[in-house]
Amino acid sequence: MIIIIANFLITIFIFLNIFLILRHKSNVFVTLYLIFYTLYVHICPTIVSFYNNKQEQYLTMQIIYFIFFAIPIIVFSSFNFKTKFSIKPLIINKNIFLHNIVLYFLYALPIFNYIILVNNNFIYKRLGEETIFLLSDMTYIERIVIKLYDIYSIIITASLFYLKIIYKDKKYKYLFYFWLISSSFLFIVNSKQSLILLFLILLGLYFTKRQVKLKLKHILYVSVLFYLVKTTNDLRYNITLNSNGSITVDYSFLIPFANSKNTTYDENDIIYFRLNGVDLSSDFYTENGFFNFDFDYFVHFYYMNIDPVFGSGDYMKLAKSNAFTTTKILLQRKYLGINRTDHYSCVLTDIFGAFGVLGILFLSIFLSFLFLAVKNLLINNNTYINLIGIFLSISFLNFESEITGNIIIFFALFFPTIYIYKSLIKYKIN
Repeated sequence: MIIIIANFLITIFIFLNIFLILRHKSNVFVTLYLIFYTLYVHICPTIVSFYNNKQEQYLTMQIIYFIFFAIPIIVFSSFNFKTKFSIKPLIINKNIFLHNIVLYFLYALPIFNYIILVNNNFIYKRLGEETIFLLSDMTYIERIVIKLYDIYSIIITASLFYLKIIYKDKKYKYLFYFWLISSSFLFIVNSKQSLILLFLILLGLYFTKRQVKLKLKHILYVSVLFYLVKTTNDLRYNITLNSNGSITVDYSFLIPFANSKNTTYDENDIIYFRLNGVDLSSDFYTENGFFNFDFDYFVHFYYMNIDPVFGSGDYMKLAKSNAFTTTKILLQRKYLGINRTDHYSCVLTDIFGAFGVLGILFLSIFLSFLFLAVKNLLINNNTYINLIGIFLSISFLNFESEITGNIIIFFALFFPTIYIYKSLIKYKIN
């Protein structure tokens, strides 16, 4: 009962501060981040704690995260720092052919992604532990296409939505709906938390430019969305591949509020289990206490990200063959003896496991400065700078991914994304 009361009070405190922070609409992304923090650290773990009887361990970690992570971000976001970002006038390459290639790429990427998924019998499988070896069976080009679409699905959809709001141009409208439909379907099947992330980002971007008024049609849209999430998710449990190659489908899953006899959920399919960002951290705390410093964290990062470029890359090949790619897996095997490759976690998990509370505090300060930069990019009158702010924020907004992975993706995709933005603005000029 104590864990419920404590997390209820913490949640109320966070949401009261969110309303204060949102007095400045440019703070929309830090408020989204705090919403995800509350889901992953306070709401969902509290529900799960009554299934695994880990209330005491969870409450300890929730208080640690609240004090050393949430409070600094809230305090920092309350100050109205303003920094002027100057940028040279946007130079649009006059080579229309190159810009058209980018636009063809934006139409082709989702299509080729689905072709690859269907051809590899991958479309109705959750992207996680059971599919990690299926990916290794694909060709190098197929893996690149899937990875690019996975990364760009939210970034491009959100950027097109913003351009659609700003310019009210049908060109952006059609391209946006094309990406929204394709991305939403993939997320419904494979990653419900990504669907939540996309939905909140689009809502946040709308809020920055227009006043959101709840109407009956919005309630209907959300109701249909939830129905599609449930039925499409259940579809993979009700498809049977027969020995003769034919497919049998049990359509009872289409009935609202009814559970099909064939629908038996995996733990990762239950949303409050999947959004439990405290479980591994509580085990790390039990093993190491408040403080830790793991040098192997840096070693693993070097050999997985730098050595493949400047060295042999043998370590990365061995790690991939043993499903040993992330620092989270390194830490949970080293300290906890857990070999599971897809254990639910959040952005705080590996940082706390490697560096304790000091790592959490440092991450909080880093993200506070990042969201300050995003805020100042969004209040700029230059749409091009606004898009850079959207890209920066979305690169770090996924609360489930590791911070090192977010940093690598941001720098790896920065220049290609900038060129895509230039091509989209050229699209408007034409």
